[in-house]
Amino acid sequence: MQARLPVNQDSIAGLLFVAFGAAALWFGRNYSVGTAVRMGPGYFPHLLSWLLVLFGLGIALKGALRGGAPIGQLSLRPVFFVLLSFIAFGLLIDRAGLPAAAIACVFIGAIGGSEFRWKEQLILSICLAIASSALFIYALGLPMQLWPW
Repeated sequence: MQARLPVNQDSIAGLLFVAFGAAALWFGRNYSVGTAVRMGPGYFPHLLSWLLVLFGLGIALKGALRGGAPIGQLSLRPVFFVLLSFIAFGLLIDRAGLPAAAIACVFIGAIGGSEFRWKEQLILSICLAIASSALFIYALGLPMQLWPW
């Protein structure tokens, strides 16, 4: 009798976390880590990468031992609209300002979901635009454009 590896959402998600953590460790291999007292530029990314690997191993092991929900069919609509929302944000942030870019990002990303409601997205996008402007421009003082003029 041949043992078969369980393939479910948990085991695949855990392995993806491990892969992303390992990739981050590899890309950040040239940053000096330093010590806990004198942290280098690679200390925090290195720590987060190892945490991602450890959590990924735990999730994958849980999926392998206990099982999990089966992998469903891949839907490209959400992937497309979320990617499009990132592109729209990147194109609008300098041209139209942070509030317009945030509103466009929320709306475009939400279109990819199955439960899109115009009123809810309008309220959410306006609240996000106000909060992000207050945080990044006023509280942190980042040199971001608020309006296109």
